Amino acid sequence: MFGENAELMVTAPGTRDIPLYIRPGDFDVDGFPDLLVTVRDSKSKDIGVKILRNVGCGKAAGCVKGRKNQRGFVAGGGKGWQALDAIKDATGAAWIDLDDDVSCNAYACERN
Repeated sequence: MFGENAELMVTAPGTRDIPLYIRPGDFDVDGFPDLLVTVRDSKSKDIGVKILRNVGCGKAAGCVKGRKNQRGFVAGGGKGWQALDAIKDATGAAWIDLDDDVSCNAYACERN
């Protein structure tokens, strides 16, 4: 999912005392939880951050053949992801609500 040499980081680099959690959030505001993870390239030792987008099945990971209405995860990367892909020395990652309004979207809440 992340590439041939990628390893999921579960503790901060250089210490086993600080856990790195898989953080759910709604990156694309579609009402389905996406995941934010920290990964390391086992060859170059670069540590980066990846967003696993929750998408309808097709080429997504986590799908079982023959089931309908499934969802799986696809790692964001490539065109449009250059800023995130450029991070090579991450020590962890977290989501933040830039609007800081904790507002609902059309999928998550009913409007009054």
